[in-house]
Formats: sequence, structure tokens, C-alpha cells
Amino acid sequence: MKYFSCKINKKAIDFFESDNNIVIVGNNFIELYRFNQNDNSNNQLSKVSEIILNNNDNDNNDKNQILCIERANDALICGHASGHISIWKTSTEYPFLKNTSISRIHAGPINKIIYNKNSENIDVIISCSSDKTIKVHSIEDTICFDVLKFNDEVINLEKVIDLKKQINFVISLKNGILKVYNASFNEVLEIPKRMNINLPRLVTNINNCNNNNNEGNNNDYILITEENKVDIYKWTNKENNKSNVKTNKKFHGKYTYENKWNNKY
Repeated sequence: MKYFSCKINKKAIDFFESDNNIVIVGNNFIELYRFNQNDNSNNQLSKVSEIILNNNDNDNNDKNQILCIERANDALICGHASGHISIWKTSTEYPFLKNTSISRIHAGPINKIIYNKNSENIDVIISCSSDKTIKVHSIEDTICFDVLKFNDEVINLEKVIDLKKQINFVISLKNGILKVYNASFNEVLEIPKRMNINLPRLVTNINNCNNNNNEGNNNDYILITEENKVDIYKWTNKENNKSNVKTNKKFHGKYTYENKWNNKY
């Protein structure tokens, strides 16, 4: 297998690719790369720019550490170890990304961000954090629409599609519990563990599943890890046992944050 390589200054924590443009993020940096498929040389992967994150808050170095990145229309949303999100827009001038805002939305590190549209067709980001919450915010004005509280750190959030083509979210807690919520963030079910081990489980859709009988679709299955096991689960039409589902508290309404949390790099 042939490969192309380009050295990164620091350890990559997360990355994003679109139209052969690659954005890599980590502690104190954002780097942009370009993959040129038409270049017949060994330089198909090249660095375009580098952004070093600096701020005057010496007591909050976690603000410079980016843990996750997500695309939302024409913007890139970064989640920071300090609980901040930063919004970046493309620019025609070097370094080709411009920070337009940074706001603190969580009390702890942000582990995952998902872009979505809510029931009112408003662009929102859904973020999960080690502060044991999931929050739904509008992108432009960071107004909070929903907060879900859990009993442990939320390490991952995955969007999945059920048999009715409806969006669901699988929420992974640090203690291994997996909860499924619908698009309105009402709890649907809890996926039980097969082993009595309190370790995180990871979830993803299986997008290339072949079904010779044409009875299903590419989203009929989800893959779940459990310690050293990998399991495949299939959506069914059976009614869920609601008696085994414990509903978490959800706070409705719009929330705003103090001005001291809003500042740019």
C-alpha cells in the first residue's frame, strides 16, 4: 500500500477532512493540510498553514487544548478542554481560518460535538462533556436550548438512524452505560451490558452493510465495543420495555452566559 506523509509539530487529538482539505487540532494548535491527488510526486500531502492558540489567561491553559472538531455549514466548531467552544470561518488570507467567537458552554472538557438541525430548523451543536451533561446550543448566538444531566462523564455522542429513518442519539457514559435518545431528546431505551464491567463502550453506524434479501438498509445495524469484544446490534420493530428505562432530568428553556465567558483569541 502506498502512503504519503507530512510531519505534524505536535500530537494530533482530532481532525477533519473536506474536499481534500484536512484540519488537524490538538494542544495549542490548528494545522491545515492539502491533499493534492493530481500531484504525481511524493508531495501530495502538504501543510498549508498553522495557527498557534494563545491567550492572556495563564490560569486557564486548557483553553488552548482542542479535544474535538466538527463542521457546521461554512464554519468549524472546536471543543476545548476548558469547556469552551470556538468558531472558525474560512478566510482568503493566511492562515485561511479566522476565529469569530469563543464561548464557555461547559464546566468541564468537551469530549464530542455534533452538528444538527432542531425541530425548528435552527442550526445547533450538541456537545457532551466530562461535567456529566449534554447541551444543545444555537451556533451563532450560543443560546442553550436543552441540558441533559447524567450520573457520570459523557465521553461520546453518536448520531444513528433507526428503521423509521428517524434520528437518534446514542450517549456513551464513562461507566459503560449506553442510552438512546430520540431527536427531541426524550429517552427511548438503554442498551444493556453483556459483561459486568464499568468501562466505556463506543458506538457507530455500519454504513456499508449488504443485505441480499433487500429487507434492510445501510442503517439497520450499529456496532458497539465492550472491553475486548465487538458486537453488532440490529434495530427491531419490537416495542421497548419502558419499565426498564430511567428518564434523566431535562431542563427546557433558553440559557445565556455571562459576558466574561465570551472573548476572542
